[in-house]
Amino acid sequence: MNLNPFKTKKADLRFSLFTRVILYTLVALLIAGLSFFFMRFEEKKLNISDTLKVITYTDTEEIGGSSRCEYEIKNEMLTYQYQLGKGASYSYAGINLLIDPFIPLDGRDLIHFKLQTEKKAKIHLSLLLANNHNDSIWIEVPFFAEKGENQCTVNISDCIVPNWWIIQVNPPDELSQNWPNNIKKVGFTHNILSPIGIKDFVNIGDITFAYSNNLAKRILYIGLLFEILFIVLYEFLISQKKQVVINYKSLDHAVIEPIDLSNINLKEVVDFISNNYQDSELSLKTIRNKVKITENVISKLIRENFNLGFNDYINQIRLEEAKRLLNTTKLNINEIADLTGFGSVSSFNRIFKNKMGESPSYYRKGQNANE
Repeated sequence: MNLNPFKTKKADLRFSLFTRVILYTLVALLIAGLSFFFMRFEEKKLNISDTLKVITYTDTEEIGGSSRCEYEIKNEMLTYQYQLGKGASYSYAGINLLIDPFIPLDGRDLIHFKLQTEKKAKIHLSLLLANNHNDSIWIEVPFFAEKGENQCTVNISDCIVPNWWIIQVNPPDELSQNWPNNIKKVGFTHNILSPIGIKDFVNIGDITFAYSNNLAKRILYIGLLFEILFIVLYEFLISQKKQVVINYKSLDHAVIEPIDLSNINLKEVVDFISNNYQDSELSLKTIRNKVKITENVISKLIRENFNLGFNDYINQIRLEEAKRLLNTTKLNINEIADLTGFGSVSSFNRIFKNKMGESPSYYRKGQNANE
């Protein structure tokens, strides 16, 4: 027969795993929400709608040029159809999108857009940049589009001032080296490198000007990194903490046998005490109000089954837990007295010394010396 009248029940003083997962998820969503909030202000999207002014241009302005280009706007997509013709010294066709009001670059160095074409093509992306003094300059960069749908990203720093603009305008060196800040036009041009006499169409949408090293992404990446580090550190620290152990009388291992396992009142009393012994105000009245039986019956149940008075039984539970905390943690005496429900250090020291023959501090020293 096991003569130990106490068994252990772990009471986790931390957040439950489910609660922690919910909190971690909410923090991650908050970080993502903040990043998308800042992204809205960092990215500038060109609104493709019926109000967008579009200009087509071809080599027909030259003598003998026969290229053609037409466009339509539908469902926030711009579709233009072109066909390069013969006759001009340099065949070309394309479109310019007029941006009003201007979109400021302000350090934005990327252009993202969707582009769909029936055939693989080399396309020149052009930007007309202007400053507040109406000084302007064209810059462009070629890129290849594969047949079908393309997610394109162009770095503005890859653009150059084209020779045709230098020849026509001869911009000052300062303007060529220090580009204006405002985007006035966006153009897409097909030239002689594209097939002559073959019709093709191009769909363009979601034109967005963005930062390559934007604040929104930094918030997202750094925030999530810090959350991961916090989760790892927090989970490690709480894994090192000892769980408070509630020691209480087992119904199936009694000092005085037999215990009536069918006695529901006894089970309710023992369970309530084991879950609330940390409360220094725990009393017969408290238990009576909970389990709905008289104080006399509660005292009788405890005495008949444990051979202890009510206060001695509760103090025995508290002492067993206090000894465990003294042995296994570095909590100070005040903290242990509070965790185990003694209410004050003086009461803890007095009851502990009466039962154990020494103070809690000496008990801990003796246990440490024996290890």
